[in-house]
Amino acid sequence: MAKETKNFKASHLIMAKETTNFKASHHG
Repeated sequence: MAKETKNFKASHLIMAKETTNFKASHHG
C-alpha cells in the first residue's frame, strides 16, 4: 500500500511537471 502511494505521488508529480511544460510551450 505504501508502495502504491509512493508511485501515485510520483506519477502525480510527473503529470504536474508535464502540465507546466505544456503551459510553458503553449505560451512560448
